[in-house]
Amino acid sequence: PHLAYLRTVPEEGGARALFVSHDEQAVKNATATSEKRRALQAAGQYRPAAWALVWPRRAQMAWALRHKDKND
Repeated sequence: PHLAYLRTVPEEGGARALFVSHDEQAVKNATATSEKRRALQAAGQYRPAAWALVWPRRAQMAWALRHKDKND
């Protein structure tokens, strides 16, 4: 939740999150720093997934122009 902006900001700017896979590397990445995720995954209540974030250049540029003054 505290890192949700890493997905929501690009999506609000036209990006799309695409499912890639459920694999061993996704489990390692998702559980590396979270005891809660490790416990949920071990209990079968959480299934980590790999995702790709695709943000077309044109949409990125439009987003950047809309937010130009906010970053100065």
